Amino acid sequence: MASIYTNGEIRPSILEAAAKCFSDAGERGLTRTGLQDRLSCSDKMADRARKVLGYRENGASFAESPDPANPRIIRFVMKVSPCWYLNVTPRTQQTLALSQILLEMFGAAPLTAELRKIEQIINSKLPEQADAESQAIGDRIKVIPAFDLDPTSNELEILNTLLLSLSPGKPKEIRVSWAPGGQDRSTRKITVIPYQLTLDVRAGVICLLGWDPIKACPHFFQIPELREVEFTGGAGSIPEPVLSRLHTLTRLQMAGAAGEGPSFQVKLRIRDPRLIWSLQTAQPNFSNWRLAHDRTGACLVEFSANQLDAACRWVLQLGGQAEVIGPLALRDEVLGHARMILANHGQP
Repeated sequence: MASIYTNGEIRPSILEAAAKCFSDAGERGLTRTGLQDRLSCSDKMADRARKVLGYRENGASFAESPDPANPRIIRFVMKVSPCWYLNVTPRTQQTLALSQILLEMFGAAPLTAELRKIEQIINSKLPEQADAESQAIGDRIKVIPAFDLDPTSNELEILNTLLLSLSPGKPKEIRVSWAPGGQDRSTRKITVIPYQLTLDVRAGVICLLGWDPIKACPHFFQIPELREVEFTGGAGSIPEPVLSRLHTLTRLQMAGAAGEGPSFQVKLRIRDPRLIWSLQTAQPNFSNWRLAHDRTGACLVEFSANQLDAACRWVLQLGGQAEVIGPLALRDEVLGHARMILANHGQP
């Protein structure tokens, strides 16, 4: 697995250090020997670092000029810093890429131990050849496939832009081409300030919550619905009073959706031991989640939601092993779907 910024040619830590060396040198620039001394590396590695920094994905550019003391020696001045400098570094990018693969493949399996392995991998010296690097990672991480998000190349490019727009302390305003429900005929262009990007492993979707500064309202997008994302050049400042509102939305989102309706408490009774064990070992990230056993051995589950349809879809995933105790509106919604299922299978 090679980083998008290194292409398997150089370690991310060396590339970060090289960018800092050129930045610190300013207009005076650095010679190849000067960079080599600062990185404590070979002359070939110094040349490689400068070359990789200039890749389109990194975005750095250099001006060359003869050294005043020795015109035969070339000095390199970094005129444009990499797009990730003091923003999203190659090390961060590689961690995100590895984490994304694991999150896509694991489903409901515990992730903590595997993410610790990622940290060990990032901090270790990986082989520079891409095929050897992939083998090294494969030997140290075991994954249990659950589903495949299978992002397209366009979705990967969109994700990369969103990651840059969400950089800590420096949010950037973006314009998205949005096709609700994936229907291109209804594509709309909306300007938003990104607030949070969420990978919902259970629902199998990646979602973006953003604030529309023009209409002063939140927008919730699923990545497959986005056709294009571009920076507007705006700074992207979300008003302070809005932040708590957005926080509430992210706290109550479930099943790959979010809404602003009033919250309610969902109460379920579950009797199947295997399902109870599954919910205990892979607890959903729902607001105010509680799980307790009653005297009969059944399990009582409670959580907060604010979307009846999303809560209903999640309950239906549990099959016939879950009984809705409340609210009554959710119970009626589930019963309605159950009747449709019966009718679709020829039952009265």
